Amino acid sequence: MNKYQYNDLLIRSQDPYANAKYEIILGWIKEKKIKKILVAGCGSGELSITLAQNGYDVTGFDLDQDYIDLANKNLRKLKIKNCQFEVAGIEKYTNKTKYDVVIATDVLEHIADDKTAFEKLTTFIKQNGSVIITVPAGQYLFGFHDDKLGHFRRYSINSFKKIVPTNLQTEKVRYFGFFLIPIAFWISKIAKKSYPVAASGDKKNNPIISRVLNIIFHIEKGVSFPLGTSLLFLGKKNPLDLSLRGS
Repeated sequence: MNKYQYNDLLIRSQDPYANAKYEIILGWIKEKKIKKILVAGCGSGELSITLAQNGYDVTGFDLDQDYIDLANKNLRKLKIKNCQFEVAGIEKYTNKTKYDVVIATDVLEHIADDKTAFEKLTTFIKQNGSVIITVPAGQYLFGFHDDKLGHFRRYSINSFKKIVPTNLQTEKVRYFGFFLIPIAFWISKIAKKSYPVAASGDKKNNPIISRVLNIIFHIEKGVSFPLGTSLLFLGKKNPLDLSLRGS
């Protein structure tokens, strides 16, 4: 278990940045007629639970038992029935169910062979199903936070496109977190400290910061800027691999 990552998961529900990205993802999903969702690398389960609360049947898996225990604890608190979690990694996940959507938020950057892992994710979805991926953006921001979380890299849209499987058609790709770039650079790259996630999401003790962040994220949910601290991708699985078309 990565203790730094585990502590990060403990405060994920208070993280306005993560929750704003989840809202974007939920908006993308609502545009489609789907029922079954798989969340790869589900962590403490906040996104999975949010999706279940919106009526979807959700399965989440993560490689670490401690993360799954935390996800199940969060699940029991809310008494949600249409969501389940299990211990597994992307390469060893063997459930034969085909899903309408597969989601992996902040997962690929932890994997050395991200391209192979991305291709594996596409095997879990139905034909014409969708894949949603989020990853940290901007290699120039790689610093303390990335080292502690065990990241191999951060991405640009161009570098990310190089790992998109040939059987996926890009529907949407965008950055998020444009206004946080100088803050992220200073905290992780220069000061070499953890991001103040819990403090920034504390409406009681930090009402001004919390209010400012909510305004920023409200703007960014509707506007895609040319840079950001995160990259979000939505792809659709083609009926045939593009390399086979015309043969």
